[in-house]
Amino acid sequence: MNRVIPFAHKNGKAKASRLEKGASFFKKALELGVAKQYDEAIKAFSSCISAMPDNAVAYYNRGLIRQYLGKHDLAIPDYTKALELCQCNPDAYYNRAIAYHHLGDLARAIDDYTRTIELSPNDAYAYWNRGVAFSDEKDYERAAEDYCKAIELEKRIVDFERFAG
Repeated sequence: MNRVIPFAHKNGKAKASRLEKGASFFKKALELGVAKQYDEAIKAFSSCISAMPDNAVAYYNRGLIRQYLGKHDLAIPDYTKALELCQCNPDAYYNRAIAYHHLGDLARAIDDYTRTIELSPNDAYAYWNRGVAFSDEKDYERAAEDYCKAIELEKRIVDFERFAG
């Protein structure tokens, strides 16, 4: 007669403790971010990642803070790791595209804006920013197509009074 025998891994308690610590660091990092203590939030996210290396959200949030601080070169690996762990996050593609764009890597920025659009086809800002990247590449026809699509999706994306005048 076959029966299931419960198996307790000898490191089960250690793993649970590590996950609890990781969750605690994650919560602390979010609180520090809200309090605008960004360097401390980055450290807390890093501690969370050490305890929970498969936490895509921790990588993503650390990338957001790094990008907010203008550290685009450090944000990109965080977004990349978040996407390795969870490929379905259009915001990670979008923010990585912005980081690439800031660093002048237009080809990668366009690729990530395109992936954002594939995952979130009604994201007017992804179209608009891809249009800016196309314009930076002097591909004005494709830029115009993206600008028109962005305006179609989100009329408020353009400050009409600024252009009327």
